[in-house]
Amino acid sequence: MSQLWRNQYQKLNTEMKNTKNDRPLHSPVTYSGLPKAALYAQEIDRFLLLYGPVGTGKTAAGQVIHETITGRDGDGKISHTEWRDGESGYAVVNCTGQSPDSLSGFLVPDHDTRDGWFTKPEHWPLESVVGDAFITLCVDEVDKLSTDAVSVLLGLLDANDSGALYLGTHKLGPNVHIYFTANGREHGSTSSKVLPAPLVTRCYARSLVADVNSWLTGYAIPNGLETSPVVAWLTSYGEEWFSPIVEGRWDGRSIACPRQWSAAAKKIDINTGFDEAVNEILWPTVGYDAANACAAFIKLIHKVKPQLDDLKNGGALPTDHRDQYAVLFAAIRTITKDYPDTKRSIKRGELDWFVTALVNADSEIREWAVPLASGSGITLKFHSQFEQLAA
Repeated sequence: MSQLWRNQYQKLNTEMKNTKNDRPLHSPVTYSGLPKAALYAQEIDRFLLLYGPVGTGKTAAGQVIHETITGRDGDGKISHTEWRDGESGYAVVNCTGQSPDSLSGFLVPDHDTRDGWFTKPEHWPLESVVGDAFITLCVDEVDKLSTDAVSVLLGLLDANDSGALYLGTHKLGPNVHIYFTANGREHGSTSSKVLPAPLVTRCYARSLVADVNSWLTGYAIPNGLETSPVVAWLTSYGEEWFSPIVEGRWDGRSIACPRQWSAAAKKIDINTGFDEAVNEILWPTVGYDAANACAAFIKLIHKVKPQLDDLKNGGALPTDHRDQYAVLFAAIRTITKDYPDTKRSIKRGELDWFVTALVNADSEIREWAVPLASGSGITLKFHSQFEQLAA
């Protein structure tokens, strides 16, 4: 190695050491990047390991992974009782408290033959039970397993030459796909352990990071949550509250994370009052500070009703960025109720006030509002100014 290359290598090595404590434990991946990650893991014959904070969607990722690997988009989440009936889908088995025997089955001795056999663990998709069904199994909380239990699991990771997976003496179905999840003390877990090297070296390990836009397109919209002002606030002003890092010693308070925001968005709509939103829904799910930050936006939407009425009567769109957002969001949420046949209303000019407001809105607001309006059933494509909106 020349001296020049040696110096460059030493410099790079020093930089890597200095930044070691600043980078994630594993290569980060967002929700929208899960399909590619699942395919990479499959192509290099490794099990996908998703590491990350609680509530980021590690188990919910089962649907995306299942659809990516199998090419099947009609399967749902199933339990071990459903796969016994031959159903395909994605499922979860939680490792918390699992013993080696509960993973691989209990040894039952035969006193007559002096042989023994292992019982079938019902929470694993064994070939004798599921047949050729397509099943994606999330093995959740592997960091909670004891050392002996991990040793049993390692046998699963060592597929034989045929590619068949065995858990102890039991063979899993030929179309069973498995991925793992884990979190650590830095994620608010008090019982997590460092994952052992024999497990990690059999995996394709990624850190699932919370990303508002990926969550919006990958989960919120497919599940019909985009109509909630909670989602509107998160995607425009609340990104820092989406999944904040748990600081200091964990004290058991409610955590703001994608899982909790999804739950809140299912309940809160444009008509939810401020006090109800804070005390009854948001505070119990995402914590007091995040609740008040989000509810302030909900309160703003209620306040802009006079501005919305003025807009409908020919008034101008507010110039303030936040007010524009609130007014247009409120407009989109009410138009489909006030004008059931939006195509007819647009052709008759009854929604010209709305289209004019979109044209005059800030570009960032317009880029958000036009797709939301179209996705909500407002058929803007029939308006003469649609090309101007889409530009």
